[in-house]
Amino acid sequence: MVIAKLFHVQIIKHEWLKARAEENWDREIPFGAIRGEIQDRNGQLIVGNQLAPTLYFMPSQNKEPEKAAALLADILQVDKGKLLEKMTKKAYMNKLAPEGKNITQEQATEISKLQIDGLYTGVDFVRNYPYGELLSRLIGFTGYDGTGLAGIEYAYDEILQGTGDKIRLYTDAKAIPLPHVDDGFQTGKNGATLELTIDIEMQKVMERELLQALEKYDATQAIGIVMNPKTGEILALVSMPTFDPADYQDTDQSIYNRNLPVWMTFEPGSTFKIVTLAAGLEEKVIDLHNDYFNDPGYTKVANAKLRCWKREGHGHQS
Repeated sequence: MVIAKLFHVQIIKHEWLKARAEENWDREIPFGAIRGEIQDRNGQLIVGNQLAPTLYFMPSQNKEPEKAAALLADILQVDKGKLLEKMTKKAYMNKLAPEGKNITQEQATEISKLQIDGLYTGVDFVRNYPYGELLSRLIGFTGYDGTGLAGIEYAYDEILQGTGDKIRLYTDAKAIPLPHVDDGFQTGKNGATLELTIDIEMQKVMERELLQALEKYDATQAIGIVMNPKTGEILALVSMPTFDPADYQDTDQSIYNRNLPVWMTFEPGSTFKIVTLAAGLEEKVIDLHNDYFNDPGYTKVANAKLRCWKREGHGHQS
């Protein structure tokens, strides 16, 4: 019976028991999810990703946290006390954020040379905007945790989001690495690429022209749309003033919360005349061949005189 039980545990149930044991041993260092890119209709990159590492610290693996905090604070240019407080929190692993989140590649390289015990560098990403402020009020921006907060980034956040990779370290209860178990790697899934109907070259021209008009007429805002009338596709969409999506915190919320060509309401003007004419014909209250009128250049509604663009009017009309 003992031999049979040993065979059952060591052979038949071996993989299952090993997996359960590894779940108790493993410590995960997350890699930031690669968010999907945003491209124009021709595949030109509008929004991409840029490497920005994040630091993690295991207190149980370092006997001199104060010394480590002093070294890190000097490179990161942050307050040593706040950093030490995060590094000495009672947990198996502490994320050093915001001080050690999204650091530069140069800082990460300098820190790796220090060989600080218990300090690990996780791969993380921030959004990269090769065209700067171009199209910013349409594409929006992402927040501190990489979640879309405005514009296209917010509207399509679910499909742009990815699931990050993870390094699995196997340690005992004191966070000492286990010599008989190899570290593992869990592969995540990248976010989907989003292709807009926008033509980035048209967008460049339109933003340049409206910016010049804004300055010439000392206007507070300018808007414009280029559309393919056969399909309804938006080829360019401009709303001035723009902002830097990488530094949205310094921008007035009324700018990035309102994409004017989409959000704003305005009088349709002469384009609505066809609706009035169609209604008159359907109700048979006008006759295209026998009805005439005289246009003096204005009409009175209540006590207001509404003028035509042609001040003298169009005179006798069918």
